[in-house]
Amino acid sequence: MASPPRFDRRDFLGLATVGLSGVGCAGSLPSASSSGAAGESEFLLEPGLVYLNTAAIGPTPRRVIDAVHAASREAERNPTQFAYFRGVEAMDGVRARLAQFVGARTSEIGLTSSTTEGMGLIAGGIELEAGDHVLTTNHEHAGGVSVWRHLARRRGIVVDEVALPVGESEPARIVDLFARALHPRTRVLSVSHVLFATGVTMPIRALSDLAREHRALCVVDGAQALGNFPIDLPALGCDAYAAGGHKWLLGPKGTGFLFISERAADRIAPAAWSDGPGAYTASTGVRNASAILGFGAALDLAGSLPPSALPRRLQLAEQLDQALRGIPGISVASPPSVARTTPIVTFSVPPGSDSRSVQSRLLETHRIQLKALPAHLPSPLPRCLRASIHDFNSASDARRLETALMSFL
Repeated sequence: MASPPRFDRRDFLGLATVGLSGVGCAGSLPSASSSGAAGESEFLLEPGLVYLNTAAIGPTPRRVIDAVHAASREAERNPTQFAYFRGVEAMDGVRARLAQFVGARTSEIGLTSSTTEGMGLIAGGIELEAGDHVLTTNHEHAGGVSVWRHLARRRGIVVDEVALPVGESEPARIVDLFARALHPRTRVLSVSHVLFATGVTMPIRALSDLAREHRALCVVDGAQALGNFPIDLPALGCDAYAAGGHKWLLGPKGTGFLFISERAADRIAPAAWSDGPGAYTASTGVRNASAILGFGAALDLAGSLPPSALPRRLQLAEQLDQALRGIPGISVASPPSVARTTPIVTFSVPPGSDSRSVQSRLLETHRIQLKALPAHLPSPLPRCLRASIHDFNSASDARRLETALMSFL
């Protein structure tokens, strides 16, 4: 019997360089909600499902899934060689491409399983003492602030919150609110690059400068940015940045990265990086190389999308925004069109309804998947639903949501 072909990580990368053909937009991903024959769609979503929840967890394209499966099969031909040698070389290749993707040095990039893991590594690597302050906002995802609350319980640090008005997107006003909330013992500013509830892009460069002026570190939760729009970490000026691959990047679940700038390496030293940030070291343990190589394929796929991809997403988001504003009893909490930077549209549910019951009814009756926002957010966000639009979505998806919501009135 002939031997299987020898593994070459270029085989995986080749999966991500297939030409993209769009539906309604040349160069975009095919529509995920089309109900064509099996194999026609790039995605495995249920037929007829309108998926508007990429900001929570994105559907992974077939070509990325194929990369994961190919790596898994190769890993089992000789697990030792793959886990400790060939797979490590390939994973470090992903680190290098990640660094290029976000404008960083490879030595500043480590691999993780999620944004939350990255935030935990950052927090665990900073020497905070009882009475030290961490300044964040009241709009953060639980995964981004849970690590600081853990240190508040264990070490006695203080977690302060900037109360951001819902929908506030003016950089100068946001920075002023942070400046007013600084404490003499503020050691860390911890903030999302994009607020997960409303899609507001935060002024990270200005907040990084503010933190540096007060000898504090700027830590960024980048969960809603990676794959959403281009990231230039040196331009942002932050000290640390964590993001996952399973949202806008459409990568495998359980992948992500952590950036720690060289200038902050002496102040942020995670135990997992004690032997360096490499893909595999004595301080990291064995990695899920198959998922990480799929992460690399997702990076290459995202990098191959045309410049028109993001403007198209924003245009679809604006169309949905305007349609929702025309429905009686519904208000939009996301920024207006002049301030829109992300394809996230957050809106209140019809009067007399609660967000979770509306979310369930939209899915069960109309086959539309949205996100009901959590209760810890400021009012009126706990009564809101969030729609997030990616390249596989179309104008017909927005129209289906508008029609479905009208049925509630």
